[in-house]
Amino acid sequence: MPMDVHRATLAEAREMADWAASEGWQPGVGDIDAFYTADPEGFFVGTLDGELVAMASVVTYSSGYAFAGYYIVRPDLRQQGLGHAIGDVVFREAGIDNLVVGGDGVPAQVETYEGLGFVLAHWTDRWGGDAVDIVEALNDSAEISVEPLEMSGTMRDLVHAFDSAHVPAPRSRFVDAWYATHPDRHSLVVMDGDVIAGIATVRPAIPEGARIGPLFATDPRVAAALLRECAKIARPWLDDLGGQLYLDIPAPNTEARSIAERAGMTPG
Repeated sequence: MPMDVHRATLAEAREMADWAASEGWQPGVGDIDAFYTADPEGFFVGTLDGELVAMASVVTYSSGYAFAGYYIVRPDLRQQGLGHAIGDVVFREAGIDNLVVGGDGVPAQVETYEGLGFVLAHWTDRWGGDAVDIVEALNDSAEISVEPLEMSGTMRDLVHAFDSAHVPAPRSRFVDAWYATHPDRHSLVVMDGDVIAGIATVRPAIPEGARIGPLFATDPRVAAALLRECAKIARPWLDDLGGQLYLDIPAPNTEARSIAERAGMTPG
C-alpha cells in the first residue's frame, strides 16, 4: 500500500515536535504552534495503514522565502524511499520553484538533502552550558538594561523591522506568532534610544534543557547581556528538567562563538 501524504492537523503537527524530541533535536516548548500559526498549509505527514510513518514541513514566510524542517521517517522504516516520497509532495505543494528554501539538518543526512536539491551553506553547532555559570561569566554585561518584550503599538513595528534585518525576507505572520505572550516562553529586548539593539527568546526544551533562539543583536555586548538574562530565566526550568541551556550558532559567526566560549558553553 502506498504511503498517504496529507497536510497535518495541529494535533499531528504537535506530534511532529515529539518525534523531533525523540531524535535528540530538543525542540522548544510552543515552537511548533508558532510555526503552524505562521503557515498551517506547510506541515505534512505520511501514513501507512493509518499509522504515522513520515513527516516534513516547509513553512513559507513570504512570497520568496521558506524554511524546511521536521523531516523525519520512523526509524524502523528508513532506507525505503519514504523520505523522498513525502519530500516530493511537500516541495511540490509548497511551490519551491519560486522560493528560496533554507533548512537545518543533521550531518548524516547531507546526501539526502542534496538529493532533494539543497546545497550545504554552513555548519551550525549547538552550544550548551550551565545557566548559573553563564550568568556569573557574563556578569560584566549586567549593566545593560534587558526588558521583557511586549508586542504592542510601536514596539511591534520595531520588532518586525529588526527581524527583517536579520533574515532573508520579512516574515510578519511568524513574528507575530513567535513573540506572542506565552506562559512558558520569554522574549527580551534591549533598546538603544528609540531603536532595538537586540532581541532574544528563551523557552524550555523537550524533553530537557532550555533553548535560546533567535538571538539577534547589533553588537557583542548586547548579545552577551541577552544571553545572560536568558540564563537567569532558564535556571528554574533547568532545576526541574535537567539538561543545559542551548544556543545554536552558525560556524561563520565568530563573535557569537567567542561569547559562548566566554560564558563557559561548549559545542555538542
